[in-house]
Amino acid sequence: MDQQARAQLGSLVLKAQAATYGVEIPDRIKTLWESGEIFKYDGLVLENAELPGRVPGSTRFRVTVPCWLVHGGNGAFDDAIVGPRGEWKKAGVFVPLLANADGVIVARVDNPELPIGWFVEESWRSKAAGFTDGVFMLAPSLDVFLKQLTPAETVKWDDEGQMGEMLWMIAAEAGGGD
Repeated sequence: MDQQARAQLGSLVLKAQAATYGVEIPDRIKTLWESGEIFKYDGLVLENAELPGRVPGSTRFRVTVPCWLVHGGNGAFDDAIVGPRGEWKKAGVFVPLLANADGVIVARVDNPELPIGWFVEESWRSKAAGFTDGVFMLAPSLDVFLKQLTPAETVKWDDEGQMGEMLWMIAAEAGGGD
């Protein structure tokens, strides 16, 4: 599936995320998908990342499907956690943007600054320093976080995001999540 198709599909599933979780998707997130801007960050690296659940080092991220309905129940995450009736009651206010094999970079859409965090299913209950509402916070805003991403030829961790291509195919087959 090419980037244009993914961008269109991403826009569709954002609507499903909003309707299912009763949240409004901010214009900045909608535009990220509608314009295809999100793909400027596909494959970029967070240098020297210290993410809970990962050994410190540079980590490459891939653009992922921006809706928990697709992630939950399809092998990426447990629907009993991230689903609309799941245990993690704050799931709906976080939209998946980028992923690797261990977790997802999410934007908090109920805050106009769109703070960015790292979600790993196994640690959503954590009360450790840096965690807020089940997410390890990485940046105070989307734009601050995106500026931290850089290209890199080699990285310590270069793995496929939460089932990668398969999630896009599942979203497409579901008609965009509706």
